[in-house]
Amino acid sequence: MKLSLATKTLIGMILGAIIGFFVGPKIEAINFVGTIFLRALQMAVVPLIFFSVVTAIISMGDIKRLGVIEIS
Repeated sequence: MKLSLATKTLIGMILGAIIGFFVGPKIEAINFVGTIFLRALQMAVVPLIFFSVVTAIISMGDIKRLGVIEIS
C-alpha cells in the first residue's frame, strides 16, 4: 500500500500528538536532541541558498545576460 506524502505527514502528526499526550513533560530529558537538530538545520540554510544562487548564475553561461533575465 503506497501512501501519499500528505497522508504520511498527517499520520506522523497524529502519532506525535498521541505520544506527546502520554509522555508529557518527562520528555524534557532529551530536549537537547531537538535543539541540536534545529541548530543543524539553521546552519545548513545559508550555504544551501548561497550555492543555489551561485549555481543559477553559473548555469546562465554568458555573464552579460546576468543583468537582463528573460521570462519566456
